[in-house]
Amino acid sequence: MQRRLLISTLVVAVVAVLLLGVPLAFDLSRLRTGQASQELRHEASYIATGLQDRYESGLPADAGQVAKSLSDRYVTVVERPGGRLTEGVKPPAHKTITGKYATKNFTVTVEADNSFVSGQVTSGLLMIGWLALGAIAVAVGLALLQARRLSRPLRELAGAADRLGSGDARPLGR
Repeated sequence: MQRRLLISTLVVAVVAVLLLGVPLAFDLSRLRTGQASQELRHEASYIATGLQDRYESGLPADAGQVAKSLSDRYVTVVERPGGRLTEGVKPPAHKTITGKYATKNFTVTVEADNSFVSGQVTSGLLMIGWLALGAIAVAVGLALLQARRLSRPLRELAGAADRLGSGDARPLGR
């Protein structure tokens, strides 16, 4: 009986952890990627509006200097009318997160390698995994306590039935 209670509680705990943990892992991945894209859009917006403000105030819009401020990003600045400026090392095409922003005279695209996002996702998934293992361990501990608590009266009852069957009709010494 104790084993059945343990197994059923463990199965319920594992199913609950899977039903809650797997969607959480997918949402974590999507959220971290979305945050990174939003950060890149914000950086592109900052560069584009800064360049546009300098252009409108008659100052030289030094796109190269501004783009160099983001050393770990690949920045493309397209000036209308004018040319195109790129700064930084282009990340691999299949591992890129992009943010883009356009003003009246400038379009800025900021690209980054998604390795920093995958590191955040991996650490988040590890945390979810450790929490899941902790939840299962707590469930097993509680199941052991509950199984002992429920099976003790049944064992006493079985012992009393054995005594009655052997002819000993004395009451239990509670």
